Amino acid sequence: MSENKKNDSFNVAWVEVGRPIGKYARNNMKIMRKMFPNLKQYLVSDNCIELNFVRLLDVRNVPLSDRTKQFLAKEKTWPHKQQYFWLGTTSRFFHLYDAMKFYELENVLHLETDSVLLDEKPIRDFFQEENHYDLAYPLQATGIGCASILLVKNHESLSKFLDFVLTNWTRDRKSTRLNSSHEW
Repeated sequence: MSENKKNDSFNVAWVEVGRPIGKYARNNMKIMRKMFPNLKQYLVSDNCIELNFVRLLDVRNVPLSDRTKQFLAKEKTWPHKQQYFWLGTTSRFFHLYDAMKFYELENVLHLETDSVLLDEKPIRDFFQEENHYDLAYPLQATGIGCASILLVKNHESLSKFLDFVLTNWTRDRKSTRLNSSHEW
């Protein structure tokens, strides 16, 4: 099911699965629509809500990939009480992958719902330039990756990162998506 093929722009994808969409998230999506009216925005979610400023991609209509099924079936022992946070924040990459694959989305800027884009030029440049990078995210500190902003050229490039996460998810009690994103 083709939603959008590669073009000279990029798509914005927000992911909220397993929890209600907060007012701050809706406000950020509205801000993005006002600042960048030509960007297509998608919300990958299991919330049945209508928002006229973003296209809903309901995860219940998207087949789960084998990678996503494998991740959701993994058990992990947690040394702290943030299990819900880490499962949710990591599973969103799998839901993003499934949506990108199903809807054939390319050139995706994934933002956490508490983030907004202030300047589209560096993002557009990344997707337009011929380079060997298919996926990019910032580091928030030495040894810690931060995927609040994630640039993904296609679902195949995201699959490589997800395979790394699957291999290392239960490696030790301290493995989280932040550690994994830096090591990868």
